[in-house]
Amino acid sequence: MNAVEVTGYTADPFARTLRSSGNLGVVAVVVPDIGDPYFAQLYSHLQEFALARGEGILLGSHLEDYAAQTDVLAQLAVYRPAAVVLVPAPGTTPRDVEQLQAQGIGVVVVDRPVGGVVVDCVLAENEVGAEALVTSTVGPEDRVAVAMLPRQIWTQERRLDAVTTALGRRGLQPVAVVEETAALAQTSGKFSRILEQEPTVVISLSLTSAMGVLRQQSELGGPSMRIAAFDTHPWFDLITTEVTTASQNPRQVASTIDGLVVRRRAEAAAPAQTSVLPFALGVNRAAQLRGAEGGAG
Repeated sequence: MNAVEVTGYTADPFARTLRSSGNLGVVAVVVPDIGDPYFAQLYSHLQEFALARGEGILLGSHLEDYAAQTDVLAQLAVYRPAAVVLVPAPGTTPRDVEQLQAQGIGVVVVDRPVGGVVVDCVLAENEVGAEALVTSTVGPEDRVAVAMLPRQIWTQERRLDAVTTALGRRGLQPVAVVEETAALAQTSGKFSRILEQEPTVVISLSLTSAMGVLRQQSELGGPSMRIAAFDTHPWFDLITTEVTTASQNPRQVASTIDGLVVRRRAEAAAPAQTSVLPFALGVNRAAQLRGAEGGAG
């Protein structure tokens, strides 16, 4: 111990893995966009849980680009993580997951399943969330438009089908469905096509497309409309547009993921487990205050 103190020696975890051919005590997290508040919070909580166990955490993002995801996973694998938490890009194959598992890396797939491979998953009740948004925001006379990321993304396709079905039961159909890529959704002018249809309600199937619609409304003006969106953003409480959200608690999702990570490491041969978590509805603060004032009157 005197020699350690004099030399400032610290253990090299990479050198230890060379001798044991094992994994480091590191969790790698790969999400579509770390700039998305939901994924940022999810990462923050996963880091909290990992650090509490004395482990490290790595981060990568792919912006819904399969080629970028392939590069990110290859780079992260060099660090021999014990587990990878993956929100898959469109086009992810069973082999992508199996290659990680073959290296002794536990994998938890989040938000979007990967068919044809046995893997732990944490998913969301997309159909239930879509029905709840439509029920809480759409009336029989409303003109409804849909803003979304490309439907090749599993969650976007599922949510679009569920929203369209819920509207159909009410004798309605979207006056417009506009898609934009994840990289451009928040700043693109493409969502101006929605405003041209003068909707009374816009249902956004992602947070970034909701931000894009609100930006276009701010820049171009237009008729008053309500927003119904999957996921939420703190800035929604700062705007007067009524925004109803279906969102998950990032800490609860992270805790579920972390439980699967720990379980898989303790018992590598344990049966794969899928957890499906609910959405909770909320309304931005400005709309709540306006409603309270109206009620008092």
